[in-house]
Amino acid sequence: MKDFLEKLPDSSLKCAPIATFDTRISTRFVGIFGFAARRMGKDLKARGANLIVPPEGLFVAAPKGPLKDGEAERAADWAKKIIEAGKFQPDI
Repeated sequence: MKDFLEKLPDSSLKCAPIATFDTRISTRFVGIFGFAARRMGKDLKARGANLIVPPEGLFVAAPKGPLKDGEAERAADWAKKIIEAGKFQPDI
């Protein structure tokens, strides 16, 4: 993500509505270094984007997945918050 952002023109994200998430494993070492969603949100805001919902982290059972039980439902609830923010209209 960082490489992608560095290649974008400075003004390309101005006022763009964004939402960031990551997938994470449950270990204390990950918590020490922080989570990607929060850092991505901060970086995108610094480039002028509008973070419309708080960053979210979804827990996986193993480094390559699958999501832990209940996480798909949390993801769906988070997606509803994005839609409710009025910034995105799903294609139906």
